[in-house]
Amino acid sequence: MKLFLLLLSTTLLIALNYSNSQTIDINSKNSELISSKTSLVQSSQISDGIIIDSKELSKTANIDQDTSTIKNEILRVYTSDNLNFKVKIRLKEYIIPIKISIYNMLGNLVEEVYSGTAIEGVDYPFVASNLPNGFYLCILQGPNFRDAEKFTISR
Repeated sequence: MKLFLLLLSTTLLIALNYSNSQTIDINSKNSELISSKTSLVQSSQISDGIIIDSKELSKTANIDQDTSTIKNEILRVYTSDNLNFKVKIRLKEYIIPIKISIYNMLGNLVEEVYSGTAIEGVDYPFVASNLPNGFYLCILQGPNFRDAEKFTISR
């Protein structure tokens, strides 16, 4: 994500500089003009005296990691004894209604783990002793999101 923002910021700075300078005819055979303009990407100093430092650019393009990287998602479905499973989730905000359900690979609802307001820091348990071995999907649904995690029951 940081690399993408760095590339985007650099591209915008180059585009801004090109719009202030004369335009380049791509079809022209004057390679000296094109190479002099493209050397802007390779050089660390622009003719206007503005220095582009990739370290400084990455600092200015940095987005607050706490809010931008948190997604409404299932972190993992895990067990210690293959009978009692737990679902660990992470949400942007915990005052929303959610529903956690287990489906088999045919798309049939097997078990509804939880339905209600999300609780922060809780792993939602469910018993899988009545489920046969196989692959299952854990689906987390909220008002404007849905996430799925595949897990296996093997005894």
